[in-house]
Amino acid sequence: MTDTPGETRRERGDRSWRLTSIVAALLLLTAGCTAGPSATSTSTAPPTADSATATSTAPDGPPTDDGENATKRHPSLDSRLVRLLNATDRSAYAARNGLTFRNGSVLVIVELRQNRTLPAGFTEDVRTRHGRLVQASVPASTLRSLADHANVSYVRPPRQPVTEAPSQETPGNDTTNS
Repeated sequence: MTDTPGETRRERGDRSWRLTSIVAALLLLTAGCTAGPSATSTSTAPPTADSATATSTAPDGPPTDDGENATKRHPSLDSRLVRLLNATDRSAYAARNGLTFRNGSVLVIVELRQNRTLPAGFTEDVRTRHGRLVQASVPASTLRSLADHANVSYVRPPRQPVTEAPSQETPGNDTTNS
């Protein structure tokens, strides 16, 4: 660094400090770019088949090992039903995951394709119908075949109803704000 005529010692120190700061910042930036991702970074990529394990956490309990994660996706079958099919103890899996499972059959909603009917021979007990939706008890062993049928667009468990009761903390009816 050369002295400029008329420059005081303090001005020279300020200029030196600025240059040192710029060089340090560039070194840090370069080191950060070439070092790659840090050990604490997280990936947002979905897990692959190699990274999936056969252990999962039930919504309200400890990790379970029923084989429910060792599944292949099915385009027309809800993932909970696929995991039910692969579970070693189907009754326990169904109870933990809110599925109605009795005597080897599971309660499902069969979503039919437009202007199609429910295929014969798949259901044990049709409970209700509404438009293209059919609620029925289906033997678990036939779920994949039912989902693959040309008349069926999707098979899923029934949705759970949600009540709109007023809270206990506030007086009045919460649903009407009175």
